[in-house]
Amino acid sequence: MKIAYVASPKLFSRGASSIEVLRLAEAMGRAGLDVELIIPGSSGDSDIFEYYGVNRSFKLKLIPEAPGLSTRHIYHGLRSALYTYRKRAEYDLVLSRNILYALLASRVLNLPTIFDAHHPVDNPGSIAVLKLLKDAQNLIKFVAISEGIGDICVELGLPRKKLAIAPNAVDVERFNTDLAPRDARKELGLPEGKTIISHIGNIYPGRGIELLIEAALELPDLLFLIVGGEQSDIDRYKQISLHRGADNVEFTGFIPPGGVFKHFIATDLLILPYTSKMTTKWGRIETKVASLLKLSEYMASGRPIISTNIPAVTSALKDGVNSILIEPDSAGAIVSGIKNALSDRGLCERIASQAQNDSRGYSLENRVATIFQDTGVSLTLSGSLGIQEH
Repeated sequence: MKIAYVASPKLFSRGASSIEVLRLAEAMGRAGLDVELIIPGSSGDSDIFEYYGVNRSFKLKLIPEAPGLSTRHIYHGLRSALYTYRKRAEYDLVLSRNILYALLASRVLNLPTIFDAHHPVDNPGSIAVLKLLKDAQNLIKFVAISEGIGDICVELGLPRKKLAIAPNAVDVERFNTDLAPRDARKELGLPEGKTIISHIGNIYPGRGIELLIEAALELPDLLFLIVGGEQSDIDRYKQISLHRGADNVEFTGFIPPGGVFKHFIATDLLILPYTSKMTTKWGRIETKVASLLKLSEYMASGRPIISTNIPAVTSALKDGVNSILIEPDSAGAIVSGIKNALSDRGLCERIASQAQNDSRGYSLENRVATIFQDTGVSLTLSGSLGIQEH
């Protein structure tokens, strides 16, 4: 079965969208689907496959990019519709993260369409498009990465009977490695004898990095490692660390997607210090509706997790079961959580093992199965699947 997969991420950026898109395309290809990923770009495809560390289980079609970032999704939706219109007889189904393309594919191209919702539909243009999409007979299903986003789509008119929840997913096999923590630290130039507490992922405002710096001041014998982030955010938090005298906080800068797993292997504890006003790149508060790509990677890594108990994470993390959960907005709570973890090795081993086991419910194979369940698409998948339908 041939699938057109249309998405509009900014390639080679420091955001998670492009990683999610490429890895899902790879997983669909592994599941036996003939996938053509249609994304904006002009680079050679060899650069893309190598940079994101994905294999060639799918075809790649690069559509010229929009002149400006603000028009990227509209431009790509229109150009992708024009491209697939000429080839529409070849496709059995389309999957789209681009809401405009989903509308055009379902109502103009008359192709069976699945809309994959990753962000709240909250601007007038997207709301207008979604209200036109709700009556499209060829919209066979829509999936959302969180209950909150799914509820928003239903409130705006999409039929709940067509909804499935498919959280952002992790390639669990990437963490099946023989690389020892000692060797990972050596390769990364990290000290062997230090206890390392790592935050891996973006560090936008509301992600609690200021609180982590405050906690580091109370725990001077530990090394706090901040892996990734936009350079402007890194520069700001470096200045805060310098001003506060937190010389046990280090920033790696941006790490290409293929190299991040070594930092998971090298760490002793993983931490998500998100505040009650956790934001995305665009400053939108998504404490309740976000589905965090890094959370599933944290779980798959086999390292103990400390996290604040905001709704975006408590759907997956349970205190004392697969994580240590603490109250948000408190450096003191972070310090107590870390001390609790370091004083109880047995607890750390239990929660890390359970989180790794639970991560299989957030595997890419599981997400593919959820997306295509009850659509007539035949898949070749391995492993146990826990599919969520609504």
